[in-house]
Amino acid sequence: MLGIISALCSLIGSILLAYRVYKILGTFKTTLSLHEHNINHLIYKSNNPDYMTFTFTGSHEASEEFMQKTGIKLVVSGFALLGIGALLKVIELTIALAQPLLK
Repeated sequence: MLGIISALCSLIGSILLAYRVYKILGTFKTTLSLHEHNINHLIYKSNNPDYMTFTFTGSHEASEEFMQKTGIKLVVSGFALLGIGALLKVIELTIALAQPLLK
């Protein structure tokens, strides 16, 4: 029974962490794309002073999404579930190894 609970905790923890990593990488990609766009326009503008350009601002807001309460809770919950899963597995193995000694 401990093995099943351990596996479920590890599975759920891994899924939570994978979801957060996916969202963080998506945010990072968006921020990086906006930064690259702004750099390219600044370079073009420096070579062509008459060029009308626009830049994106507020790209830091996308990266701050990670620091929201829900995001932090998902990361902490994911690591906690992985830790609980590992601890339960160690307990299960300890019990399994101790049974022959107790007989």
